[in-house]
Parts: sequence; C-alpha cells; structure tokens
Amino acid sequence: NTGDHKKESKIYETGLSIFPDNDWLIYNQAKCAISLGDTAKSSELVNKLVAVCKEKGYPAEGLESGLGDLYLEAKSLIKSEEHYRRALELKPESPDVMRSLAYLLINYNNKVDEGMKLINRALELSPGNPIYLRTLGLGYYKQGKYEEALSKYKVAWDINNGYGDTLKWPYDKRHIEFNINARRMNFE
Repeated sequence: NTGDHKKESKIYETGLSIFPDNDWLIYNQAKCAISLGDTAKSSELVNKLVAVCKEKGYPAEGLESGLGDLYLEAKSLIKSEEHYRRALELKPESPDVMRSLAYLLINYNNKVDEGMKLINRALELSPGNPIYLRTLGLGYYKQGKYEEALSKYKVAWDINNGYGDTLKWPYDKRHIEFNINARRMNFE
C-alpha cells in the first residue's frame, strides 16, 4: 500500500489476472477504487469480494466487519460505520466488532461518548485486551482526560511487553505526556 492508488490498482489488476478469486487482492483493488471515487468499479469489486468471501464460508458478521475495515481504510467513514453497525447487529456480543465501531466513532466521527460505551462493554467481555485498552485510551485522550489516557496506554504496553504498535497511534505516548505537562503548566 503506497497511497498511489492508480499505481496500486494496476499492480492489483495484474495479481487478479493470475489469482482472480484472491480476496486480499480484490479487497485492496476495491480500496483503491473507493479511494479514487470510481463508484462503478468499487461497486463491482465490493460485490465480487462479497461473493468470494461467501463462497469461502466467511461468517456474515465477519464479512460486514471486513467491509467496515475496507471503507475505513479508504476513508469512506459513513459506509464504514454502516457496515460496522450491521456487523454488530448480526453479532451483538462481539467485542472485536464493538472495538472496531468504537475506534471509528472515537477517532473519526466525533461520537466519543457512544464509542466509550462500546469499548467499555468490549472490555467487560474481554478484560485486559491491549487493543481494546488503547482504544479506551484514545477515547480518554479525545475527552481531554490525558492522565487516564496515558494510564490505559501504559497498561496496554505492559500487557504486550512493549511489542507491536501499541503506542503508534495518532495520539501516542509522547503526545499524551506533552498534553499532561502542558495542562499542568496552565494550572501552576
């Protein structure tokens, strides 16, 4: 993924000529078409992706959640939210779907309170999940609760033993610490 969707699209077309039912290639080709605003091509590719995934036996909520991811990556936030909500309707007790929708609502849609309810529910079902904890931290950050945000990021980091991208989010540990210190300076 280079961000040059025209170039990427050509590469994926070549791949699809060799592997026409490869869901990963179709997914990425669809993402390019959506990002480029090619509604006819994106509709064709999304329909093909859905058909291939159904043929492979993907569960309906997994397919809807995957479509939510696809539209999120293509920055089509309304469509992403629609698919995440559909996935949650299909599997209302899925903490992964709750987390995906919560992240979208908190980070992109300015629906932080709704996102916080979802991520807290996901953490009730799967306590200590570092991905859920960092989403909660992001929510606290968006609410201006920097100490709480940093606390959740640190817990997530400790659970992962520092592995992975736990702190490589738009509002990483240094950014949160900066805001905590700036806030303290304003009050002193």
